[in-house]
Amino acid sequence: FTSPGFEEAVALINHDGEPLGNLEIVEGNGLVAPTNSPVSPVPTVRVTDTNGNSLTGVEVVWTIINGNGSVGSTTTTTSSNGTATPNSWRMGAVEGVNQLEARVTSGG
Repeated sequence: FTSPGFEEAVALINHDGEPLGNLEIVEGNGLVAPTNSPVSPVPTVRVTDTNGNSLTGVEVVWTIINGNGSVGSTTTTTSSNGTATPNSWRMGAVEGVNQLEARVTSGG
C-alpha cells in the first residue's frame, strides 16, 4: 500500500519453493491523505490458497516501510473471509510517499 501506488499482489512461497497461495490488496491502495492524518478506507488484504479459497486464521504483519506513519495493530489475523486489516493507518508527519507492507508469517 502506498500513497500513491504499490505492487498489488504477491505470491506466497513456502520453504520448498512451492506456492502456498496469494496475498492480494482488497481495499486501500493508492490513497492520498494529508500528513499526520488517518487513511480511509483502512487497507485490507485477502489471503487465499492456490485454488483461490479464503484462508482463515493466517497471521499478517503490517510494517511501515516509508513515511514514518503508524498502524493500529502491527499483527492481525485473517477473518473467516480471508481478510485482514491493520485496524487503522495514519500518515507520517512529513509530506511525501507513505508505504505500508502486509506480510504473511504463518499458514491457516
